Amino acid sequence: MRFGRRHDPAFRGDAHRYNPEELLLASLASCHVLWYLHLCAVNGINVLDYHDEAHGAARSSA
Repeated sequence: MRFGRRHDPAFRGDAHRYNPEELLLASLASCHVLWYLHLCAVNGINVLDYHDEAHGAARSSA
């Protein structure tokens, strides 16, 4: 699978493409929900709804 990558707009990146920070945050959120659902499944808990809003912040040292 190929998709365009970009840098943050603060670094003259294209705001319409994914950046590495967004992809990292999305992967962490996906891992979190899978871990949560696994724990619920092995303990007999039926999950009827799940909502997650992942937020992240990157600091610039420049």
